[in-house]
Amino acid sequence: MTKHQKALKLINRDKTFDTDDIQEQVFFELLKTLKSLHSFKVRTGIIPIDKDVSLNEMIESLEKSQEKVPDTLYNKSNWQSKSYKKFATQFTNDFFTSPKYYTYELKGITTVCGEPCYHIQFTPDRRKAKYIGDLYIHTRDFGMVSYKYELEEGRKAMNLNLKFVLGIKVNAYTDSGFYVFSKTDEDSYYPKYIKQIDGNYAYINRSLAFKENNPKRSERKKLNFEFELEYNTIETIEYVGVQYQSISPESASTLKLEDYILIDEVDQYDLDYWKDYNIIEATEAIKTYD
Repeated sequence: MTKHQKALKLINRDKTFDTDDIQEQVFFELLKTLKSLHSFKVRTGIIPIDKDVSLNEMIESLEKSQEKVPDTLYNKSNWQSKSYKKFATQFTNDFFTSPKYYTYELKGITTVCGEPCYHIQFTPDRRKAKYIGDLYIHTRDFGMVSYKYELEEGRKAMNLNLKFVLGIKVNAYTDSGFYVFSKTDEDSYYPKYIKQIDGNYAYINRSLAFKENNPKRSERKKLNFEFELEYNTIETIEYVGVQYQSISPESASTLKLEDYILIDEVDQYDLDYWKDYNIIEATEAIKTYD
């Protein structure tokens, strides 16, 4: 359970855009003209998608999303513990799940975060492997103190090219991570610091056609449009777990997240913002963000 006291969002609206918001707004403006008692036939290019699609529920959902709501922690699920848990507990990288794809080499003993650690370096051993990186394992209890990884040069985390068939091309050309773990009084480890960098490219060029199933042919609504979207983004996510404490399921059920903690949005970092709180120092990327 995460207890929030204050929240800051650092963003430059002149340089940052949200592709999901843009697409949602465009589709909303187009689809709201298709409110009807009748269903629709839908196709893309010459390929039929469905003969009986009701758009009213989709349009109503988009209408609700256009409503202005307070920018609070309650409305931003990513500020709750879900996203943190996703990165902190789901170790699904193939250098963990499929060690047969990699070669692991003990490089020696070093000190990481003040702890003596075995330094193990891993590199791809088979074609399916994609990552290179380092593991730092405690010499006494074999706990994971830290690890880092990145894509091997020339590799992609995901690559799909159907540009000339379906007008779609996507790839994930950057995927790297850096984790630091801290030991609790209960001799277990929790992720104290997580940094994840993702780079993605996408190109979509499609057409969509809607034709109303209205028995009166002269009154049938029709909508045909083509859209082209291309973007290249790099996203850096950082999480800091300041303190970890185990609680019983009974205690967890009584805890509540404050619903309406406002998120302060700024375009430049203020060094005094967290002066009354015991947190780690901001990174240079945050300090110099513009």
